Amino acid sequence: MKNSIPRHKRLNRKGRLNAAFHWLPQYCGKNMVKGYSKHFGVNKLCAALELWMLGYDIPAAYLELLRAHEARRRQL
Repeated sequence: MKNSIPRHKRLNRKGRLNAAFHWLPQYCGKNMVKGYSKHFGVNKLCAALELWMLGYDIPAAYLELLRAHEARRRQL
């Protein structure tokens, strides 16, 4: 039986970082964090942290904004 969830959304962090290395040069959108988040099925905070791990410059203020948003979301 074939799994109906796309492979790129089933990857763990190590797999996402490896796949992102090849996916990012092809990405032509405006918001890399949002695109990464949608493509790999993770939240924006996780996407921003993983892009930072890959060497992309993510502003500290944007990371704090995402952390605050995630904290508010968890309180609900």
